[in-house]
Amino acid sequence: MTSVAAAGGGGAPHDVKAAVTALRQDDWFSAIALATKAIDSGELKGFTLVSIFNTRAIAYHHVNRDADALADFAHSLDLASAPGYAKGDVGGIYSNRAGVYNSMRRYDLAVSDASEALRLNPNDYVAYHYRGVARAKLGNFEAAINDFRAALHIRPDFGSARAELTRYGIH
Repeated sequence: MTSVAAAGGGGAPHDVKAAVTALRQDDWFSAIALATKAIDSGELKGFTLVSIFNTRAIAYHHVNRDADALADFAHSLDLASAPGYAKGDVGGIYSNRAGVYNSMRRYDLAVSDASEALRLNPNDYVAYHYRGVARAKLGNFEAAINDFRAALHIRPDFGSARAELTRYGIH
C-alpha cells in the first residue's frame, strides 16, 4: 500500500489536503510529514495555516509526541487570535487540546480547555465528553454525568458518551 505521503507534489494546498486525508486514514506519520512540508513552504496563511497546525497536533498526539502536539495547538491558537476567526473554529482547537490533556492526565487543564471550547461553541458534543471524562477523573461524578448527558442531547448516537454513562450504571 502506498502511503499518502508518497503521493507527490502539488504545492502547499495539495500537501494540506493530503495531510488531512492521511489523518483521516490514521496514517499519523504521513500526516505529520505532509503538514510539516505545507507549514515549512511559507505559502499558507489565515485559516488554512491555523488548521494545518491543528491537524499536525492531532497526528503528533497519536504518535505519543504530546509536547509537540501542545506546541502546535498553542501556535494554532495564537494564529487564530487574529480578528476574523469564527468562535466555533477556535473552539475546536480547545476541544482537541482537552483530549490531549486528558490522555496526559492533566485533568484540570482538560476541564479548562473543554469549558473554553463550550463557551465558544455550546454544541461541541466532543468537548462535553472530554470535560466529562476529566471531571470524572477528578471525582466530580455528578458534573461528569451531566456533561455526558449534554453530549448525548446534542448527538444522541455518540457512543463514547453513552459508554461513559453505562460505566456509571446510567442507561
